[in-house]
Amino acid sequence: MTTQENTSLGQTVPPGTSGRAKSVSIETLATTINRAIEQAEELGIPSAAQLLMMARLEVDLTEIALETKLKKSA
Repeated sequence: MTTQENTSLGQTVPPGTSGRAKSVSIETLATTINRAIEQAEELGIPSAAQLLMMARLEVDLTEIALETKLKKSA
């Protein structure tokens, strides 16, 4: 699996294993999940909102791990 550099954050994000997958910045992913959470709440689907909140937490943890890794290597 190859990695591509995210120019806005200077971090690497592995593209998926699918040939159709695109490399997405962490900021873009977080924003998209936040919008989906808002939509799920507006539609009255609390289980979907809760699941999306867990996905958002995973994005935050990944960002923290990448930043920690970059600081240790510097």
